[in-house]
Amino acid sequence: MFVERILPAARERLVTIKNSAPVIEAVKLLLDCHTDLLVVCGDDELMVGIITKTDVVRQMSVCQGAASDKDSPGSRYNFPYCS
Repeated sequence: MFVERILPAARERLVTIKNSAPVIEAVKLLLDCHTDLLVVCGDDELMVGIITKTDVVRQMSVCQGAASDKDSPGSRYNFPYCS
């Protein structure tokens, strides 16, 4: 099997996020879309990087406390803040 045969299916499953989006939005996408990887796009819609669940966990390891998403009171997601 060649990579070119699986590309169409892989492209349909990609989840993207803007590089200006808050981290909490990335966390929500990772959870709600049941994915381990987000493609980060710039304003020109070109890929500028990726975020993985591992990246989020690594960042949490250097953060303290928990703060709710202020834009969404009662949010079911809490994400640590860095001080």
